[in-house]
Amino acid sequence: MIKERLKLRTIIISVAAGVVILGLKVLAYNITGSAALESDALESIVNVAAAIFALGAIVFSNRPADQGHPFGHGKIEYFSAAFEGGLITFASILIIHEAIDKFISPQPLTSLNLGLMINFSAGILNGALGYYLVLVGKKTDSKALQADGKHILSDFYTTIGILVSLIIMSFTNYLWIDSLVALLVGLLLAYTGVKLIKDSWNALMDKGDDKMLNDVVSIISGTKPYDIISIHNLKILKSGSYAYIDIHLVIPEFYEFRKAHDLTKYFTNSILKKGNIDGEFHIHMDPCDTTYCKNCDIKECEIRAHGFIQGPQLTVSNLTATRTEQLRSECTK
Repeated sequence: MIKERLKLRTIIISVAAGVVILGLKVLAYNITGSAALESDALESIVNVAAAIFALGAIVFSNRPADQGHPFGHGKIEYFSAAFEGGLITFASILIIHEAIDKFISPQPLTSLNLGLMINFSAGILNGALGYYLVLVGKKTDSKALQADGKHILSDFYTTIGILVSLIIMSFTNYLWIDSLVALLVGLLLAYTGVKLIKDSWNALMDKGDDKMLNDVVSIISGTKPYDIISIHNLKILKSGSYAYIDIHLVIPEFYEFRKAHDLTKYFTNSILKKGNIDGEFHIHMDPCDTTYCKNCDIKECEIRAHGFIQGPQLTVSNLTATRTEQLRSECTK
């Protein structure tokens, strides 16, 4: 609940700050008539529109799971990121078109120093806002906030590049530099937009979260109780910031049900706590058989058929493998 409130407060700040920054950039463009500053203002329009859409997405994603959406509403954040990617790509096309037009017919700029000062002030605000959004996005595992923050940070770097380029132009009086900078801004935006769309597509297609998977495996290697004999079929499904983790645990077959239940519950809850993971485990318990004797170090076992050799391999490839794949891999060693 704390994460949800933080996400909501952050995106509201983003919308308000975006409107102020947009106003400053539009003012800078109107004062100078610069194609480069116009491209910066167009990008800020995208920032505001995307932030408003992200606000709606975050409000919707905070709704609890229901009968129609048993895995919650978190994936709306990926649609938000994809929408922002589409807006950025569209803005890049407009910027490139305008840059080419002004390259063919260059126009002298007016009040350039004042315009650059205003635009630079807007850029500083943008940099601080982008850093804040990415920071909160990572803290709350919000794809919408991270996408918004990364885009705004790229806008900040663009503003710095524009500032340097137009200062050079003011000394050289080469008007084509203004159009060239606007063209480069458009191409950079096109790359950013396509990348956001690609990342969102992968998330919507349930592409694995490699970072979370590695984190979970690392925690498992440091917390696995000795009487969880083996682990396989580890899978993670993300719905926004919420994680659904499937795991198969091999338990001594002579354990009573209550003991096995308490063991697996304590183990998986420890993983969630140590990894600060907002999610839940779906556990499948497998009774051991003589195949696992070589991996089992339980001294009090009365049904052991073979001696203990070594514990299970706690690697990503081994824990995500099926039981059959694990056993086949053991046989080839």
